[in-house]
Amino acid sequence: MTKTTHTNDKTEPVPKTDPTPAHDSPKLTKEIIEAVLKDVKDPELGLDVYTLALIYKYDADKDNKVSITMTFTSPFCPYGPQLMEEIEEKLKEKGATEVEIEITFDPPWKPPENLRAMLGLGEEDDSEFKVF
Repeated sequence: MTKTTHTNDKTEPVPKTDPTPAHDSPKLTKEIIEAVLKDVKDPELGLDVYTLALIYKYDADKDNKVSITMTFTSPFCPYGPQLMEEIEEKLKEKGATEVEIEITFDPPWKPPENLRAMLGLGEEDDSEFKVF
């Protein structure tokens, strides 16, 4: 049954509100954010953005506003917008009130040694690193 309010002999529905305000959501910890980032996969490489070392920095304030500084494998990454949207969506599912994602290419992305081995790439040579 919808609640109603009477004003000047007119009956108007009262909008439903979420009984749990966003600020009552559990605090988003670095561990929760990290778990979300490990669940967002790059569709081309099949690895998550955290393992790919695309995430440079992340944090949440007391109001569960999340800020992330990240990069892409290249400035022309066709999946960049999709990755950002998925990160935001999943963080909001966990209680983020706002998600701010800053994209930077400084420093440019380079896969760490353990990832290079996983991808079957040889020794790092900055002068010829043009895989992605």
